[in-house]
Amino acid sequence: AIEQFRLRKHDMIVFHVMHGDELDFPFQDNTMFRGLEQDVQLLAEPRALRRSYLEAMNRHLEGCKKTCAAAGVDYVLMDTTKPLDVALASYLNWRSRTRRQNGARK
Repeated sequence: AIEQFRLRKHDMIVFHVMHGDELDFPFQDNTMFRGLEQDVQLLAEPRALRRSYLEAMNRHLEGCKKTCAAAGVDYVLMDTTKPLDVALASYLNWRSRTRRQNGARK
């Protein structure tokens, strides 16, 4: 789908919005995890899952980044525990610097 927009000359940015708990998996005690897309519940001991969860999450995030990069799309991971204005200002600053650098090379 991303490539279809790019083929139509759209300038795209993917803002991948995730909660800090999804990114850091800080859980310590037995926790009931509930599915958001399916009605599934899982009682788990999170310390046993943390390493494999974080590895799987990192593979997923890297895949998202690579897919966007291959299509020429900016990818921004947004942590909902961080202020929105800081995240957006950081991205806009990066984009401005990148555009100036790319313009200077042409």
